[in-house]
Formats: sequence, C-alpha cells, structure tokens
Amino acid sequence: MITNEKTSNSQEQDKINFIEIFDIEEIQRLQDLFADTHGVASIITYPDGKPITKPSNFCRLCNDVIRKTEKGMANCIKSDAEIGCYNPKGAIIKKCLSGGLWDAGASINIGNKQIANWLIGQVRNEETDFNSIMQYADEIGANRKIFAEAYKEVPEMSSEKFKKVANLLYAFANELSDKAYKNLLLKKQIKEIEITKQELINAKEKAEINEIETALIVESIAEGIGFVNKEEVFEFVNSASENIFETNKGELVGKSLYDFLDIEESLKLKSQILNRKQGITSTYELKIITYKNNIKYIQVSATPKINNSGEYIGAYGAVRDITNQKKYDEALKVSEEKYRLLAENVTDIIWTMDINGKYIYISPSVYNILGYKAESIINKQFVELLTEESTSIAKNYFEETLELIKSGHKPESKNLTLEIFKSDGNPIWTE
Repeated sequence: MITNEKTSNSQEQDKINFIEIFDIEEIQRLQDLFADTHGVASIITYPDGKPITKPSNFCRLCNDVIRKTEKGMANCIKSDAEIGCYNPKGAIIKKCLSGGLWDAGASINIGNKQIANWLIGQVRNEETDFNSIMQYADEIGANRKIFAEAYKEVPEMSSEKFKKVANLLYAFANELSDKAYKNLLLKKQIKEIEITKQELINAKEKAEINEIETALIVESIAEGIGFVNKEEVFEFVNSASENIFETNKGELVGKSLYDFLDIEESLKLKSQILNRKQGITSTYELKIITYKNNIKYIQVSATPKINNSGEYIGAYGAVRDITNQKKYDEALKVSEEKYRLLAENVTDIIWTMDINGKYIYISPSVYNILGYKAESIINKQFVELLTEESTSIAKNYFEETLELIKSGHKPESKNLTLEIFKSDGNPIWTE
C-alpha cells in the first residue's frame, strides 16, 4: 500500500471518495469474480462499514436473517468497519461481531487516507460453536428455526484455506491502493485541463477584459495556448507552447499543427477540423514530432471562432503534454491484467522477480505445489530452486532477454519446462 505521501497532498486526499476514482461496475465485476472463485462472500464498504458495492455470494443467514433485524444490521456495519481497518502486516482475520462466522478484511488507501474496506467471509470452520450462534439469534430477536436452517447452509472452509484466501485479498487490496493513487493523479490532470479550457472560454467571452489582461492570463497558464486562423496557421501562441513543441514562439507563429504530424495523425486532425468548422468544440489526442525530433502525445481542446455572419474564421486551442499520462494508462492496463491473472489462475504459482533474478512476489499457491511458504521464497534467487540443467536453461533465456532489451528490441514471451526442487528435496517438472 502507499504510505509515504507528501504533506501537500494530504488535504486533497481527505476529500477523495472511492466512487470518484474507480469504475464501480468494473470493481463489482472483480469482486464477484473473487468471491465466486474462492467460495466466499465479499463486499467493499466505506471505512465506517457502509456498503459501496453490492454483496457477492452473501449467505442467507447474513443477508436474509441477521441483517433483517435492526440490531443485527448495526452489528454487521460495526464489524465490517473493524475488520477492514488499516493493518500494514496483512489481512485482518477474526470472527464477525454479528453471528460469529469467520471474516477477513483489508483496507484500500490513498497515501495515509483509508478510502474503503474490502471484506470477505461468511464461512464456518472447526472452531465455530453452534450453541453460541443460536444464543445470538435470541439476542437479536431472530426466529430460531429459520436461523438454524440458514446456519446449516453456510459454507465450511478450513482455517488454513481461509487464511490463504485472506492473504490473496490483501495482495489485491494493495494493488487497488496503487491504482487508486494513479487514478487520483489522472483526475487531477483532467481537472487542470478543464480549468484551462474554461479560462480560455471566459477570456474570449468577457468583452471587458482588455488585450493586456488577456495576454497576462494566457502567459500564466501552464498549458500551451494559441489561436489558428481558418487556414489552420498559428497567429499567436503563449510561452508554454515552446516547451511542448521544443522551439520558440517566433518559430511556431506561421506554422501549422500539420507541420508536426505524420500522415496518419494528419488524417485525424482533418476529421476534427471538419467538426470545428461546423461550430463544434472538441477535445482530441495527437502524436507529434517536435522540432528536436522527439515523439510526444498531446491533448488538444479546440473552440471554434465564428464571426457575425456565421463563418468559421479560426479556433482557440489549449494544448497539453500528456506523454506521462500515456505511461500511467499503460501502468493501469498492466495492473488490471495482473488482477485477472491472479483471479483466474490462483491454483498456479504466480510470481514476479527483479532484474537480478530475485523473487519479489510469489503467490500462496506455491505451498500446494512445492511445499514452500510464500514468505520463505521472497528475496531468494530463482536458480536456488532449480536443478543444474534447468538452471542453465533459465539463465540462458534471461541473458538473451536482457540483451534484446538493451539493444532496443521487445522480447517475446516463452514457455520454459524446468525441473524444480520441492521443499522435501524431490524434483518435479513444471512449465
């Protein structure tokens, strides 16, 4: 989880709401998939226990019996808040306060602010006491017969297996915390471009702003601001445009965006200009080649200027460098693919290693296949687990891969069949 955030961002973090930075439908899909894969109930709530998502796999005992009573519902919300509180050491696993079934939770954070809890559970195991459960039915005023029948439907899961599922939940919550931080940065960038766009419109529409005041506003804005005539030639640009196109204002005036585009991007611009000539304000992205032959990605917000006769005579534009934002988009895409990989292949061993061949993450399923606990593998070299012949195969592959990367080529994925020592010393073949 992200725990070291700069103080200057703390006030902004305090205002962040979970539903403002996540696609709830996508989060609901991931939650449903997790619950269905592992046979547990699941829900995501605010830190105080109030639900954000719809329940997944909730058992009849919790959903239709306990939560239908006033006291039962109050205890459930209180329990959800406690089980989902922040814990940097791992998931919190304990009996719920409203029925005694086993639950687990992990917090989702932005910086030092907790924005949500991801909770799983509603299972019974060898430690669950039926008599205590029935006493709770009387305490909340539930029908004993219905309560007992619903209790028998609650899925059973061993303590050891539930702990493994909870550990995977903690890893997911960490990934969501990282994604939440990146989403926050993206929303901040989008907000800034919208403010810039509105400032530009206001500057155009307010006749009382004189030429000097307008120039000061335009020069103070961090985004590139300019005006193109009906021939799409720059008539003026602000100083920020120099950083984007990597040249001075004098060189830019008299040029066109077309001068910075390849054929494919030029066709994209032409379609946007057709809209603009019809009086449509538009926002679009282009890939440019700067004066220094660097490739950048920009976001253009263009507002057409129409004269009193209804003729298109040019456009005001705000240009923002979104090259870094593109990198964030790619990072988010990789993160989402990782969620799917973990959820859909949980019985396989999922791992990542650093450039030195040292494991930095390995899924709990390593215990079922090799007999090692995940924490005992972290920071080990991958070759420590391989036979001599398999070590040679793996080393050759990674050395070839690194050489490709250093030479600017993208390596292809490859299946390796390797012989790995289990914890008892016996080797097994793996792919």
